[in-house]
Amino acid sequence: MALQIKYFDGDSFKDIQALVSQHEEAVKKQIYDLGEQTAQFMRDTIDQEKVRPQADEPTTLEDLIQTEYFDDGGWGVGDMDDLDENAPYWLAVNYGSDHMVGKIVPQGEFAPGNPEPDPNNFRKGRWKKGQGKHLFVVKNPIPAMNYIEKTINWLQEKFASIVF
Repeated sequence: MALQIKYFDGDSFKDIQALVSQHEEAVKKQIYDLGEQTAQFMRDTIDQEKVRPQADEPTTLEDLIQTEYFDDGGWGVGDMDDLDENAPYWLAVNYGSDHMVGKIVPQGEFAPGNPEPDPNNFRKGRWKKGQGKHLFVVKNPIPAMNYIEKTINWLQEKFASIVF
């Protein structure tokens, strides 16, 4: 014999099931919407924490950070294979890197700003290899931006605010 539970407060069990179902759909929508919000947060973090001006160039890394939705209702942000192929520096920007310290950068120039490498113009312009005649040796590592970790922390707060 199965245990039978009866609920008496004026609502039938079917009414309660309908309320739970509505709540479940609302939570699913919040989680679905969080996918694009997460990608936007990551793009904004990168944009706000850049150390050099974009100089009217395309924002390759930010443009590649898109939300992919899966058939099971889940989603992911940023396709690592696509990032590896089209913005191979994405890991160096996130975690920092000293792989170029002590190396000569291919011939080029900074633009906009003074084309010649100049310590007084630090962080002004982006290096355009092949466009100029200047060379320099990299002295400082790429600082870690931690945009992935910042996004994960932001996302955890957002998930915590969803009422399950």
